[in-house]
Amino acid sequence: MDFDPNAASHSAQVALYAMESRQAGHHAAAAPPHSPKSAAAESARMSQHPTTGLLASATNSLTDGLATGRTSRPTTYHDLPPEVLQQVADHVPFDDIGNLSAVDKQTYHVLRERWLSRRCWQRAKAARNVPLSPLESRDDPGMNVLDLASMQQLLTEIERIRVEPALRAEPLKALWPAIRAMRWEQQQAAFEQVFEAAGRVPRQGLQIQNDMIRAIHQFSRSQPRCNVYEFVYGLYKFVYAQAERRSAEQGSTWAAVASLLGCLDNDASQSWYEGEYQAFLGRLPALHTAEQADLIAELAILLPHVFRHGSDKGAKTAQYYETLLAWVRRLPPSYQGAPIGALARSIRLLPDAHRPMHYANLRHLTLSLPDHQLDSALRCLPFGLTALPPAQYAHELSLLDPVFQRVLPTQRAPVALGLLKSTKDFNETLSKQIWQCALRLLESGDETDVQSVLKDMQQVMSSLPLQHLEDARIEIRAFVDRTRFSEATRQELLDYSNPNVLWVIPERVY
Repeated sequence: MDFDPNAASHSAQVALYAMESRQAGHHAAAAPPHSPKSAAAESARMSQHPTTGLLASATNSLTDGLATGRTSRPTTYHDLPPEVLQQVADHVPFDDIGNLSAVDKQTYHVLRERWLSRRCWQRAKAARNVPLSPLESRDDPGMNVLDLASMQQLLTEIERIRVEPALRAEPLKALWPAIRAMRWEQQQAAFEQVFEAAGRVPRQGLQIQNDMIRAIHQFSRSQPRCNVYEFVYGLYKFVYAQAERRSAEQGSTWAAVASLLGCLDNDASQSWYEGEYQAFLGRLPALHTAEQADLIAELAILLPHVFRHGSDKGAKTAQYYETLLAWVRRLPPSYQGAPIGALARSIRLLPDAHRPMHYANLRHLTLSLPDHQLDSALRCLPFGLTALPPAQYAHELSLLDPVFQRVLPTQRAPVALGLLKSTKDFNETLSKQIWQCALRLLESGDETDVQSVLKDMQQVMSSLPLQHLEDARIEIRAFVDRTRFSEATRQELLDYSNPNVLWVIPERVY
């Protein structure tokens, strides 16, 4: 892999990079570096070429220190030592690393691994972007679909990045989604090899592995129906074994691994499923606090799958619920939000007599949360409220009023959406109050948040009783009237309040 001067000379962007260094001496002779003339020229050039301007700005700030004490000539790009070139590269967009590395031979060799990272990223992205639909066949020779051999070649290329292994992260993040476009019989082997490669990436490798595990259910959709369970179970055993090998310092994937149980419940025996669930509970004491919070939330989400049959399923579910709630109480409040929300969603699994007490426990914990944790709990707590006797609705909602006012502005959209999705379970009066509360949360948000919330409400709105729907339209119109929006956004929001415009469930695209 040698420097190619011909390739470099044909890039307009590279020419701009090179021009920066070649003309440095000439401009210095014509005018002082910070004279009005040179400053104006620099400003004009940077406005025309923002990426080059970014590079120049970074280079200038770094070379000022190098020039200190030198009076014979100004420091130019070619004087920069390798460590400064690396710092310059830190300020350059990832897409422009190829151009920067082609400026000259020195830059190429200094930034060789960054250049290799970007080249592998491009190849992985090209493979990932292959269109795939049920009408397209992976056996079509005209389709440029990644196969196992070419993926292994690309992994070998990625692992040539040895000095800075963190540079493997971007190509691997682009590569693993391409597994879904591979032939189904190659997907498990491909997943395992990419997963192991991600485990050798410092810092970002753990997040890549967690993302891959949670995407297994998506990969299973491209498997033949008769092979789905075998595929998911095979990968479940693989990632489980990988999780057991991780040290505490490497971080945990246990919450992501536990999520796979939700893909196995229909075909696994209840005794096996409960045994796996208990094993995950047993891992909680060994985890760090944040990892405990993640796993508790995941186990709460899985509660509906644990006991599907049997006369004692209610009592056993209540037992596990109380165990999880006890673990939530042990967490610092700064980690309790998501577990509280997950338990609130599962509260209707409990026997009727247990629900009010456990909902009161969750509400009490929510009122004590720090502001940044409120959204994770409040977006789900209204669903727990709907599991209580209707006579308690109004009182419980009034107790939450003060805490809604504490939600951070950046987190109000998901809280508002969680509130609105629960309206179908309340009577007309409470439904109207919930719409008012949710729209008040959105008053301080930007237009995109408001549009996103109402768009996500389409499916729920289409199933509301007529009076609920009319009340919602009235509240939307009042909200638009008292809030400043652009004319385009205002008209779009008014469409939601127009009785002549139907709330249509968007067609699902596969």
